[in-house]
Amino acid sequence: MIETLPIAQQPRRTLVRYARPRRLGSLFIPLRRGYLLVMPLLLFGTAIFCWATGTDFAMITGALVLAGVSGFLLFDLLGRRSPLRVSTVLALTLGLAYGLGTANTYFTLPRGDATLGEFLQISPIDLSHAMASTLTAVALLIGIGELLEKPLFGEEFELRFNNRAIVFLSLGTFVLMLSFAHGSTGFMGGSAGEGEELGHIGVLASVAQWLSGPLLALSVCVALNVRTRFTSLYARGLSVLLFLMIFPLGRRVMIYAIVLALLGLRLGRYKVPFSPLKKTVLLGLLAMVLYFATIGFFYLRIAGYGLLRPTLLQRVSAAFRLAQDRSYADIKREFAANVERRTFILGFLGQLEGYTDVMPPAYGEDVVDQFKLALPSILYPSKNVFFTEEGLANSLFGSTYIDEANSVLTAGAVDFGVFGIIAYPLLFVLMLRLFFELIAESMPVFAACFVILASLATVLEPENVVTAYFIALRDGILFGGVVWFIISLPEFRIKNVGV
Repeated sequence: MIETLPIAQQPRRTLVRYARPRRLGSLFIPLRRGYLLVMPLLLFGTAIFCWATGTDFAMITGALVLAGVSGFLLFDLLGRRSPLRVSTVLALTLGLAYGLGTANTYFTLPRGDATLGEFLQISPIDLSHAMASTLTAVALLIGIGELLEKPLFGEEFELRFNNRAIVFLSLGTFVLMLSFAHGSTGFMGGSAGEGEELGHIGVLASVAQWLSGPLLALSVCVALNVRTRFTSLYARGLSVLLFLMIFPLGRRVMIYAIVLALLGLRLGRYKVPFSPLKKTVLLGLLAMVLYFATIGFFYLRIAGYGLLRPTLLQRVSAAFRLAQDRSYADIKREFAANVERRTFILGFLGQLEGYTDVMPPAYGEDVVDQFKLALPSILYPSKNVFFTEEGLANSLFGSTYIDEANSVLTAGAVDFGVFGIIAYPLLFVLMLRLFFELIAESMPVFAACFVILASLATVLEPENVVTAYFIALRDGILFGGVVWFIISLPEFRIKNVGV
């Protein structure tokens, strides 16, 4: 058990110091009752109601409670700079995806008098039980995370940016531009290769994908924290350029990159000097910007439907023509219809939980095979690059899935049913947290922060196969070593000593 000692009194905040000093900060706020008891108990109570009732009403009640709690977590992290924990980030992303996503489909999908389960031909009991399992998993992430997981960064931590950091951000931006120019990265991300390379993503595309999120986050942080006018303007230019390159990678990727950039602001001294009301308004305005940005991405998407293997430039050109030929209202209606069903990711989880109630699960086969996918091909050339969670579920349960909403919860469901849904999020948080502590003690501070932000970009994406978590560790070691090398290079200065 870690003993704490109160050392400082600030307005509305008492800080405590953990016994063991950390390079990323050792001062934290005390345990909070809302995180330790109130929110977990609310979620647990709603989970019991969902499990016992097993109705469409119970499911949507659980979704609304889950969305409300997750929305509070998001505001607390971004608006009030609450302690940043891996468990909290995963809790809010799963909560928003399964809670807000379910509510969106429930209230927008035209289905007449039929329940959502009846309309989608999914058992309402399975859906309600899946919502109960999700509520329980999020409750444990919040409560156990508050009790046992130290925040990633202490309250006194401040990342200092030197010339090598600015050079690295510039080199990273150049690599991302090179990946687009080479064709390794394009619309919706990296190319998966062709012929013998089918299923393999190239090194350049992998590096660009790993760099994009933390590059934007740290560029924004530099722009708002450095005092040198030229450096600040330069970092703002990098931020705009990076956002333009992230824009075609996907609307979800773009949203997660913005959230990561807001989380990255806590690495510097800059704080938004607004009242809580103004912060709420600011977050609302940012949400509107993101909404119109996702509409813009939708233009790119549907503009490519009539093209054969279009390049990114061809998509952009077609999107401009589409904007001239079709009204914004028409595109908006098509966009709304597109997201009616896509946000209902609870359906896949509910069906998997229903199967495992009556049939044996995979008993770890899913997570083992997904771990193999993350191994570099040079080390494991015989790995099955065509393995999918859906394929495994089809072989186990006789289903016909092709492309579903995968997540750490669905992996747990395939492997161990409801117990996997509850346990897998905690296990992957533990894995990442131990990794973060290791690199924080071994790498230079800037490199460690960069790797942590790159890994958090994976945690922010709820619809991700668990292979992505293993890849986050792999890339953090391989590419993080390159960041370590660049940041460790000596700085050369020319000193004018006169004649």
